[in-house]
Amino acid sequence: MTYLIFGLIVAYIVISELKLNNPFVAPQDRGRWEVISGDKLILDGKLINLWKLSCPKPNSEIGAKAKELAVRYLSNAPGSCRTEIRNGVVIGNCYQEGSSPLREVLIASGYCQESLF
Repeated sequence: MTYLIFGLIVAYIVISELKLNNPFVAPQDRGRWEVISGDKLILDGKLINLWKLSCPKPNSEIGAKAKELAVRYLSNAPGSCRTEIRNGVVIGNCYQEGSSPLREVLIASGYCQESLF
């Protein structure tokens, strides 16, 4: 229970500190990000599913918060994704310079959960 509360506090601080110009598109130095949901991004036209992450659909309250957190994370500094293709699906782990991976931030926030795939 204490880890959940700590994670929510960290997520709140992260959300409070980041500035957001556009709620759904975050420009990056190496391309253009578009956040589809907490666990799906588009980078330069390529759909990336975040590795072993499951978030609620963005039309739900928690899913919308996960999506907003992903947008804020990606809009704060240049980032990149390490990707691979598995069964025709692009799986990736996205990073912001000097920060934890997006996947870890979303899990710590409590909005998303680690998945098996």
